[in-house]
Amino acid sequence: MTLKQKTLISISITSIVITGLVFVYWSGVSYLLSKSQSIADSRVLIDTEIKRAHDVSLLKQQVLVARSQQEKVSQFFLQKDQIAPFLGYIESIGTSNSSLVTIDSVDILKGTKSNSLSVNFKISGTYQQVMTTLEYIEKIPYYSRVQKVTINISPGSGGGEITTIVDADGKSKQVKSAVTDALWSADVNLVIFSFIDVITAK
Repeated sequence: MTLKQKTLISISITSIVITGLVFVYWSGVSYLLSKSQSIADSRVLIDTEIKRAHDVSLLKQQVLVARSQQEKVSQFFLQKDQIAPFLGYIESIGTSNSSLVTIDSVDILKGTKSNSLSVNFKISGTYQQVMTTLEYIEKIPYYSRVQKVTINISPGSGGGEITTIVDADGKSKQVKSAVTDALWSADVNLVIFSFIDVITAK
């Protein structure tokens, strides 16, 4: 084999090796680039999911806050299906103040924009018991008003003149003679303006 042939064979082999190395290099570069793009896409997907999870968490917190606020507001409204427990609550105010509260009537008053609930009841006991019970009823957590109060006295064993005190719209009549062991009673008309005349779904 001549020197020229050997040189040609050497050049050919070198070319093949260089071509192979170039192919391997570009294959590696392409693989790394594709992997890098895949990693970048994965990071974007992960960031998106993290943001979505964060948004869902914020939404849950907002729902909980809104629900809490709704529960706080709803405490100041009397619903139709809560009338019976409410009447029991009025009677319990009397019991806690050693007086007797007797419900006489309950009526739904139709209004132009909203309805209201009118409750007529009697409070019986000593003067202090009746007045204290009335004060507590005026502070119930609803938008309400005591529209009318009629106070009566029944004579006790000590006797005395019976006088009726009528308190309506700020006008009243005074008792002419005291009866120390008399039984006092108050006929009360209470109107609840924050009344919802529907039964809401729970």
